[in-house]
Amino acid sequence: MNLALLLHRYFPYGGLQRDCVNLAIRLIDSGHEVSVVCRCWEGEVPEGLMVEELGARGLSNLSMDRHFEQDAEAWLAEHPQDCVVGFSRLALAMDFYYAADPCYALRIARNKPRWYRFSRRYRHGVQLEWFLFSAGGPKNILMLTDMEVPAYQKIYGTDPERLLVLPPSIRRRALKMAQKRELRSKIRKRMDWPDERNVILLVGSGFATKGLDRAIRAVASVSAAEDVVLYVAGSGKDARYRALAKGCGVQDRVVFLGGRDDAWELMLAADLLIHPARSENTGTVLVEALSAGTGVLTTAACGFASHVAASGAGTVLMHPFDQAALERALSALLADSWEGRAEAALRYAAEEDLYSGMDTAHRHIEAFLASHVKSDVHP
Repeated sequence: MNLALLLHRYFPYGGLQRDCVNLAIRLIDSGHEVSVVCRCWEGEVPEGLMVEELGARGLSNLSMDRHFEQDAEAWLAEHPQDCVVGFSRLALAMDFYYAADPCYALRIARNKPRWYRFSRRYRHGVQLEWFLFSAGGPKNILMLTDMEVPAYQKIYGTDPERLLVLPPSIRRRALKMAQKRELRSKIRKRMDWPDERNVILLVGSGFATKGLDRAIRAVASVSAAEDVVLYVAGSGKDARYRALAKGCGVQDRVVFLGGRDDAWELMLAADLLIHPARSENTGTVLVEALSAGTGVLTTAACGFASHVAASGAGTVLMHPFDQAALERALSALLADSWEGRAEAALRYAAEEDLYSGMDTAHRHIEAFLASHVKSDVHP
């Protein structure tokens, strides 16, 4: 059967982008013809996947999004599909919507002043969310966590039967403590990280959303004598954050590594993953770090923060965010041995399902396709 996955933009280091490709590969392996319809594609294309680049039109992000919606609608009209899966927020007829973004209305209410609700961007965001989650939206919504299910039901009256909550979908590593110690030593030597250094790692490309400024200020609060260095693995505009590090006097203790293909290995070798995000529907790096046997310092704004709390391998800061609380939590975690956090993280990763999300999404789509075929045969 023919399936189209709709995505604004593909680039190699995005979590949503990886999920889109991973689902596409599963569908291709099941014998389907799969096209990713996007504005632009950066990087290699997996074997068997068809990519339709529609181009970027418009001067602002909002304008480009609206043009892409129009172009995607025209493409779908010319190329009828058996199933359409939206990975981006689009006011289009879709069979599934992969809800990777947090609830927009709730996020704005928490993080923006009241006047922002009169902006064109806000109106557009709420209209899109209303289209997707109200009664006329896609019949199947793939939810990555259950954290904001109550918000969608309260604000948009979403039928709970439409909300299909998936487990996380990281790669199963089955790492043991002895392997952790051995690999940690090798990777730290490769990265030239001395054993006595406290390596704090932040992984992510959206620096503002991930709370990089918060992390830099937290590292600045720790005495230089403790040899604490923040490494940032991710691509993005970093000039503002380099200036902040300089202003805090820690320009030598904040290192930008750029986008990395070895982010999981860096997590394994780090003493702590810091992720003080402002808003994160999931925060896949949190469970990735647990699978690497690395403790986590994060905020309750992340959907997967519940896994950090349940594992006992880190600290979750409650809402509303308090910078001083972050700094105290960092100091407390650094005062403890990394090994205790590692044992707790690896135990949790061995016992919990952090892995079957894409397989579950695949099963939901196959069930939809099977029912679609049956309805065609028996009208």
